[in-house]
Amino acid sequence: MTIYKPDAISVDINAFTAFQPEHLETHKDLIVERAFPWLFGNKLLPTLQLEGDSEDRGYIDLVHKDDINMTGMFTSQGVRAGGKNPKFKQIAQDIREFGFKLFNPAICLFRMPNGELIPMNGRTRLEILVHQHNFTNIIAIIYEAKPEHIVDGSITVDVKNDLSQFGLLANSHSDPQGDLQLEDVYLEVQNAIAEKWIKNTLKDITVRVETVCGEGCFSPSKRSELIFRILNTNNPNFVVKSWTSKGLPQQWLKKNGYKNVKPTFKFDEDGNEVVDKRGIMYVCLSAATASKGIISAASTAFEFKNYDIKIIVHTGTLTGFDLERCYEDRVQAFRDFYNEALMEMGYGYFARKSATKRPIELLGALPAVGSYFVEDPQCDKLVKYVPKTLLNDMTGLEVVI
Repeated sequence: MTIYKPDAISVDINAFTAFQPEHLETHKDLIVERAFPWLFGNKLLPTLQLEGDSEDRGYIDLVHKDDINMTGMFTSQGVRAGGKNPKFKQIAQDIREFGFKLFNPAICLFRMPNGELIPMNGRTRLEILVHQHNFTNIIAIIYEAKPEHIVDGSITVDVKNDLSQFGLLANSHSDPQGDLQLEDVYLEVQNAIAEKWIKNTLKDITVRVETVCGEGCFSPSKRSELIFRILNTNNPNFVVKSWTSKGLPQQWLKKNGYKNVKPTFKFDEDGNEVVDKRGIMYVCLSAATASKGIISAASTAFEFKNYDIKIIVHTGTLTGFDLERCYEDRVQAFRDFYNEALMEMGYGYFARKSATKRPIELLGALPAVGSYFVEDPQCDKLVKYVPKTLLNDMTGLEVVI
């Protein structure tokens, strides 16, 4: 039989399968609400309120897992960029080895007008407890919409707006949810603009970023870069491409005529089949992983010996307030690294010789900023690597007309 230790400030999740009433009381004793004004005080988002009796803090309670909609969420993007907490394994190991700490604010749940409970934050802890350790309940802080923000049995748009911000705001202040990521904020604010909760203005975007980042997350310069990145991205006259989604670079290549061409063969005088015309294969590599990309291209060339490999670089998601500069820096850095790496490998492995005829060519980069080339405002043309001259401002980049 598991014995509860009254003075314990963490719960050994290897010894329990459910939180006990004693754990709940310990948690309430340890949580000083004054220290968390964004959860309990005057910084709680304006359409939300705590559910239950305030005298005995009935809004902090034990909730059975079956009463929670584990898959429900309040934004189209979710709270995390990429979905899963980047520190999931670290958090899981910490909870497994050192227990579930009762001195951190509990998982927050929102009660819909129909009674359904949906997680507002803490999805990582919820998954670890319920799915990895088979806990049947959790300690939760329960919220609801203020009465004036429920119309015909549904929450208003203002409530949805606040719920979208809540998860990021919670992550910006406290452990063990994991650090708030810049991309998390970027996606939430983009979603807020798409939902028309805010306008695409410097003022609205600034207020939103400052709100979800809280008081202790990201320096002023980082916030400023993010604000201008969002503002630029949503400018209707300013096309910006993000190449982080899997398959998008390949789709662009096919759409714009860069399709692989198979080699053709013929028979020589002795009746042997030989290559008549070499094939062409386009390989798209990320500027962020140049060293890995070079090895990948070499492996592809070795596997497809009758093809000429054309390397095209993509820049992922551009960051900062000067997206043109960010784009140029990334494509330039890839070329510099590529050329230096080949020279160094030639010196180290091939008796200081460099290949004069290679089956691999660094061809160019996918466009990403519509204002970079006047000739390509919609980012429909390949940016080709060429020699640096005064005519191309010594960048060595030209758009393929």
